[in-house]
Amino acid sequence: MMRIKKVAVIAAALAATVGVFAQGSLTPPGAPQPTMKSLEELHQAIQNAQSVITQATRQAEPRTPISSVPFTITESGSYYFVSNLTMTASGQYGITINADDVTIDLMGFSLSGSGTENYNGIRATGRKNITLKNGVISDWQRSGFCGAYFSVSKNIRVTDITFSGNYTGIDCHQSEQISVSACQANYNTGPGFNLGKSTVLFDCIASTNGASGFRVDDGSTLSDCLATDNAGDGFYLGHDCSVSRCTAINNSGDGIETFNRCSLSECTASGNSGYGINGYGDLKAERCTVQNNGLHGIRVDNGGYVHHCSINDHKNGGGIYAVNNDSRIEDNHITGNQTGLLLYGKGCYVANNTVLRNTDNYQISEGHQLNLLLCEVPETIDWPCSVKFAGTLTCSTAKTNGITVNANNVTIDLNGHALIGPGITSGNGIYQSGTYHNAKICNGKVENWAHIVMGGIYVAGTGNILSD
Repeated sequence: MMRIKKVAVIAAALAATVGVFAQGSLTPPGAPQPTMKSLEELHQAIQNAQSVITQATRQAEPRTPISSVPFTITESGSYYFVSNLTMTASGQYGITINADDVTIDLMGFSLSGSGTENYNGIRATGRKNITLKNGVISDWQRSGFCGAYFSVSKNIRVTDITFSGNYTGIDCHQSEQISVSACQANYNTGPGFNLGKSTVLFDCIASTNGASGFRVDDGSTLSDCLATDNAGDGFYLGHDCSVSRCTAINNSGDGIETFNRCSLSECTASGNSGYGINGYGDLKAERCTVQNNGLHGIRVDNGGYVHHCSINDHKNGGGIYAVNNDSRIEDNHITGNQTGLLLYGKGCYVANNTVLRNTDNYQISEGHQLNLLLCEVPETIDWPCSVKFAGTLTCSTAKTNGITVNANNVTIDLNGHALIGPGITSGNGIYQSGTYHNAKICNGKVENWAHIVMGGIYVAGTGNILSD
């Protein structure tokens, strides 16, 4: 019964609605008229829309095609390639830029020279605000010329360009405010990248060039770049440069060579024929990995700072080689080198370095502040210093002292650990002859130095202190 009542109510409501809104004649005014456009009308409408879009694009960024070389740009604007271009005439520049505010987009195509017969692929002198992107520049091989050359220019931006088989890949060394990204330079006769002051360089690769991979002038910033198999240095840097996460592998010169006040962070130098890192004047190197280079791992000059680096396997040199004065060397891991820590000059501060399994762990001149973290024995201490044990140390070599002290004013802190000898075949655990004085030995155990004549600690000089 309830369902019947609901249906009746709904039907009544619909009837009332029809009564309210049903107005006017229901007779059609006439035959239906066509509303669809013809194909010709649609085609014309599409052409009109495309024309509007093209005109708007041109107004936003006028673009001029480059369809042949040589080509000279005399007006500001945006230029683009429509195909691969090859210079066939001799003694010519590929593209000459005689205007400011120019963008050249190679559109993935190439600009090729004809070997030694031509000059620069792209050339600009005294210009500003130039952008070059997206293509390949190759075979501009005339001596002293380049794939791309920017002289006495400012604000140069180069991205996603490969420079291959030129005399020099790209040369901006007389220019400044340069940005180069996602570029490669390979198989060039000279350097891959030769860049000027205030360059920002990132995500680039220089490989198999006939000179240095990267030559970069003062005040520049480099990150995430790779230099490999170049005939000179991997990176050759001017003053005040900042370098992070860059890698130099198998170059014929140094991996990374720097001048005054440069900083390196998280860089790698491996398998280079010269130094891994060669720093002149105030180099700051942190968290770098340096291994298996032909000479020393890291060389620092006056005021250098080497911190938290790993320097391994330099069979013909030192792990860290500090020349001159006042360098600071802390918290590094130095192993497998001919000499672990090689210090000349005076005034260096050394602390908390892990130095072990080198042919000779230490070769140090007088006049430094030494806080040595002792990681293995036997060891000879030839300088006034403070020595702290890294852990319990065991000497397994027969008839050898664990620690031989050949200097005045040496403190040996066992740091709560033990110095353990080989038993009846031992020498002395710690030995100081009567020639030297003022040794302090503390805070640990000296055990199993059981030779009938030798002992745990033998210090014959004066002013010595044994405690705890």
